[in-house]
Amino acid sequence: FLLSRTFQSLLHLASIPDHRKDPEQCTFPIFQIRICELLWMMSGGKSGLFFDDFLLEPQTAEAVGEFCRRFNQPYAQNSDGTVRMPTVDTLKDDMETMPPGELERVWHILVQELDAVNLFRGTRYGNMPVIAIDGVDGFRTSCEVAKLLHRKMAGKKKEEEKREEYYAKFVLASLCHLVGGAGFPIAGMMVKNKGNGGTVDGQATKQQCEYNALEEMLKRVISLFPGLRCLVSLDGLYLDGNNVKLLERLGLCY
Repeated sequence: FLLSRTFQSLLHLASIPDHRKDPEQCTFPIFQIRICELLWMMSGGKSGLFFDDFLLEPQTAEAVGEFCRRFNQPYAQNSDGTVRMPTVDTLKDDMETMPPGELERVWHILVQELDAVNLFRGTRYGNMPVIAIDGVDGFRTSCEVAKLLHRKMAGKKKEEEKREEYYAKFVLASLCHLVGGAGFPIAGMMVKNKGNGGTVDGQATKQQCEYNALEEMLKRVISLFPGLRCLVSLDGLYLDGNNVKLLERLGLCY
């Protein structure tokens, strides 16, 4: 469906420059990596903390290979000819270093193409697109990564000491169908640890970082639907006077 309906957005994805220092020495071609990122975000982050499992599903590998073949892009292969999939660290490195505007433009074109084939029919209240915004966990690691959020996690057994865990947090905006509540992700961004910002007792918290990302996400959503007023659905994390003022200043219903 995507290959037949979203040619322009995928073409733009293929045109994004490779920002790696020495691409020739890298195992995975950049288009293959970007396709993996796009498919995961389009899944709504439903794999959650099991990002590794999503990458290893045979259907995901098949889809990635088909995307690469259709656009005459190389992809890594196993000895038996099947698609070799990148690790979480490979995708994380790319998402941290790629200018955010690059992938954002792909989303803009993608939404326009899918809206043109009426995929989003039933996502309007009146003439307002209904948008849900929330955070999802991408992946965890016990290795220290300064740019990622971090928290102390208790072991499975009571006698085990708490350990520091680093994790990726994404904020996703999804168009929601009024009947059944099904959603389709239309914008996403990676939330990073911002030094002294968003901390409690010196520790970054997912709540504050997700909270701080709201304004940028709202502006991205507005840019996808020029001329239309959006209806935004948020959970209790965002329920305070500052965010109410922000929504009203941006001309959004909530």
